[in-house]
Amino acid sequence: MNDDRIADIVGQWARERPDLDPTPLLIIGRIQQMAAALDAALRPPFAAADLGNGDFDVLAALRREGTPYTLTAGELSHRMLVTTGAVTKRVDRLIARGLVSRSVSAADARGRVVGLTPAGVALTDRLIEEHLANEAAILGGFGDSDRRTLERLLAAMNRTLESRDSGRMGDTTRGVRIRRGGPADALAILDMLDAAVAWMNDRGNTEQWGTTPFSAKPGGAELVDRYLTENLPYIAEVDGTPAAALVLDSGPDPRAPIAPAEEPERYVRLLVTDRRFAGRNLGSALLAHAVQETRRAGVRLLRVDCWAGGGGELVAYYERHGFTPTETFLAGSWPGQVLAQRVG
Repeated sequence: MNDDRIADIVGQWARERPDLDPTPLLIIGRIQQMAAALDAALRPPFAAADLGNGDFDVLAALRREGTPYTLTAGELSHRMLVTTGAVTKRVDRLIARGLVSRSVSAADARGRVVGLTPAGVALTDRLIEEHLANEAAILGGFGDSDRRTLERLLAAMNRTLESRDSGRMGDTTRGVRIRRGGPADALAILDMLDAAVAWMNDRGNTEQWGTTPFSAKPGGAELVDRYLTENLPYIAEVDGTPAAALVLDSGPDPRAPIAPAEEPERYVRLLVTDRRFAGRNLGSALLAHAVQETRRAGVRLLRVDCWAGGGGELVAYYERHGFTPTETFLAGSWPGQVLAQRVG
């Protein structure tokens, strides 16, 4: 499809549905078209270097840090907006190529860091030169003034997209800030989970999460620690107080009877709200943020699973947030539902 074809489509819709304004297609349609064209134009140098999708992101993130070109897996995860599991797979491929290495952290002997090898530095420097030259060539037809205008408009559009979902939440999300979580949030999340169990039990629901406080369950605290160190955790704060948490992963819990998707995905592994902040739509804000982060990572599929008992109230909650039920499962006698949402 070329630009004229997009204009033709707009003209056809204007003729067939004169009550509608199809002109946004002239912008959105061309952006979608350019995304595929840009990938085709910029990918060849990385393919020629036998780098898979995301491999160069690891090399570039390390190179931008400056000497000694090292980061922990968690730091790489944060910079690239992917899970540490995805980082590990990419790093393993690059280690096999001799481009990066793992070593004991000089700051903490208990930790390990990933660092560029001399061969990795040389390849990264060569590829970034080619990459920037390709980008400059693509923009060669624009003068400095046009480029500044384009930068400004694209930045404004990006801000609009990022605020679009959260803007729907209304006044209930004022004073709310969503940030990346970390190990320091473990106690706050355990408190939220314990309070959620007590709240469910008070309502007569002893099946969804049982009756034992989450923090007292075998492996409960350890699971929260893994969420905060191995996955992508996000915390919603109300006036500086942690009030809700969401954890994203690159797939479902491997212990659950749920098949991984046949394409890259993001998966909501945890969503919990402090009951003191009920009515603030914090779960809605975090799910909107999960959609944004999934798009930002270039992934088009977001999935979640939940308890399917109790009349399906929780399933209906996710449906109201744009998810569609796809498959059911049983974890022992625990009924579950998988839901999916296309985000791009």
